[in-house]
This record gives sequence, structure tokens and C-alpha cells, in this order.
Amino acid sequence: PDHREGPGADSGGVVATRDKDRFEEIRRRLKGVSDEFKQEVAEEAGPVEFVSTGVKAVDRITNGGIPKGRVTEIYGPFSAGKTLLCQSTIVQLQREEVYAIFVDRERSYNREFWEATGVDSKRLILERRKRTVEDIFDYSMESMEQVRKIDKKVTIGVFIDSIAAANTRKELARKKKMEASDEGRASWDTDMGFRAKMIGEGGRKLSGVMDENMFV
Repeated sequence: PDHREGPGADSGGVVATRDKDRFEEIRRRLKGVSDEFKQEVAEEAGPVEFVSTGVKAVDRITNGGIPKGRVTEIYGPFSAGKTLLCQSTIVQLQREEVYAIFVDRERSYNREFWEATGVDSKRLILERRKRTVEDIFDYSMESMEQVRKIDKKVTIGVFIDSIAAANTRKELARKKKMEASDEGRASWDTDMGFRAKMIGEGGRKLSGVMDENMFV
């Protein structure tokens, strides 16, 4: 038993109670902020719609497939089936009379094979002329804006295969210098950071021009 006497005998218990009350008050207030934030986000964003990939397992683990109004990145090792998944998604879009643009930076489009997987080549918009990261993002944004001018309710999907295969304009301009000297190697390291920056900026710009009927 505690035989302490005097005015400070129970001070430890009082402090502990005060701290507990303060913690409960902080938790209550933060919960109110969290609930208010959730409500605001739900009101502004609304429900997210998805486009099926045509692969049940992928649709299940992604809660529906490819989200509209978003930029989605599919990554994986070489020949893992990334382009094939895009083909399957395009087939689902075409069945719903949705437009699909395929930016073929890697020259992966083969009409005979794609049609064998169900893609209607006559209804596929194919773009192969864009070489750089900047060109690809500019083309994607301009395509969305032009479609929006025609019909705001049209759903359109832009597939880029792939952004990893595209160089930046800065990389192309410095290619010879990089191969010729140590200074060029230093430039390569700098360009890698610049490349990541350009991809990040491109993704943000696309998100800014997309509406709920568009996705990349």
C-alpha cells in the first residue's frame, strides 16, 4: 500500500487522469476532422467507375478494372503480358462502343495478332509518330481535348506502350555527348532525374484535363 501523505500524495493519479482526458478530447476532435474530410471528398469525387480488363482475376483484385478519370500504370518484367492486358481492355471498350487510342512507341502492334485477340483494327486509333515523352503526353492531352469538343459524354481510353521506351527531348539531344565522354556520363545521370520529372509532370497534366469519361 502507498502510505504517502501530504498534498502531493495523489498527484500521480490526477496527472494520469488529466492526460487521459486530454488524449480522449484530442482523439474526438481529430475524428470529427477525419469524418468531415471524408464527407467532402465523397461529395467532390463521387463514385469511381471502372472499365473491365476482360481478365476476371485482374478485375477482382483491382475492384473493377481500370478506373475512369485516372492515370493507371501497368508495370512488370519484359514479356509479362502488359501489352496483352491492354489489348484485352481495348476489346472490352470496343464492345461498349468506346474509343481507344493506342500510342505504339515500342512497335508492338501487329494487326493480324491483335485481330486474333478480338481487337477491331478499323475502330482503333493508332499513333506511332510520337518519339519523346513530351510528345506522347502532349498528344494524349490534345486528343482528349479534341474529343471533348466533339462530345463531352464520349468515353475515351489512351493506351501508351510504353512511356519507358520513350526518351525525353533532352536525352536525345545529349545522346552523342553521353557516349563520348565522362562529362556525357554525368549528363546521363542528370537526364535520368529530368526524365522522372517529365513523366511526373506529364501524369499530373493528364489528370488535370481528364474528366470522368477519360482514362490513360
